[in-house]
Amino acid sequence: MIVIKFGGSAVKDAPAMQKVIDWVKGEVAKGSMPVVVVSALALVTNHLTEVSELIRDGKLAAAHHLLNSIARRHDYMALSLWLHMGNRLRNEFERLKSVVLNGNFPRFMDEVLAAGELASSQLLTEVLCRVGLQSQWIDAREVIITDDKHTEANPDWDATQERARAIILPVVKRGIVPVIGGFIGSTGDGVTTTIGREGSDLTATLLGACPGRRRVR
Repeated sequence: MIVIKFGGSAVKDAPAMQKVIDWVKGEVAKGSMPVVVVSALALVTNHLTEVSELIRDGKLAAAHHLLNSIARRHDYMALSLWLHMGNRLRNEFERLKSVVLNGNFPRFMDEVLAAGELASSQLLTEVLCRVGLQSQWIDAREVIITDDKHTEANPDWDATQERARAIILPVVKRGIVPVIGGFIGSTGDGVTTTIGREGSDLTATLLGACPGRRRVR
């Protein structure tokens, strides 16, 4: 088993996504049993940071306008890849319009930022299935367990390894490609967290430490 991480620039548009598809197909053909970690589309995390700040500052109209723009980009990407995902991607961003700040900005920000990886990982899962690869979306919040230091959460290595063994390894053993968003996780009681910028690299490292892993790319 290998863990392959794709950053935002690798999934920035449909042509870039096609290269990711070809890479994953090549690994499957070699029998490498890949686990795929993917970041949000290029610049989406920056835009979601801006969304959270606009909401914090009470500029809801501007925040909703930007969210609509982000959602349209994902819809266009799906159409460019001949995917029919209904409102699944758009809903990841629409739901943020009802997230309540409640005075805890870092916790609120994590909820907003997580939408980027949740959307990109579902998008990649669907496109891999479309080209004939058995693939399964894994919600990173069910695997990467952290403390509650929002925006810079520290992973609980033991708990994460236990979850990875229980959730990801069985998928790999069935010959299915797991796809998981980087950068995000959750506390032990299920509150969404993020593990800091470049957190997708850490996600790949955490999963790469799982028993049965051969290497991380």
